[in-house]
Amino acid sequence: MDPSPRTVIRHIRAQDKSGDILSHDVADELKWRTESGAHKVVKLKTFRNALSELRAQGLLRH
Repeated sequence: MDPSPRTVIRHIRAQDKSGDILSHDVADELKWRTESGAHKVVKLKTFRNALSELRAQGLLRH
């Protein structure tokens, strides 16, 4: 079974050493701060599409 976007986010939070996932009031967006301090926001649909592409390429492991 492929990991859900929520599972991937938990993994990113645990493994990412270059930035931080931030609390964000918009349910369908993911917000993080990069190592350089810039804030980035991505829509959940874009995140899901990126996961699908990684799965299709065999690059996403459980």
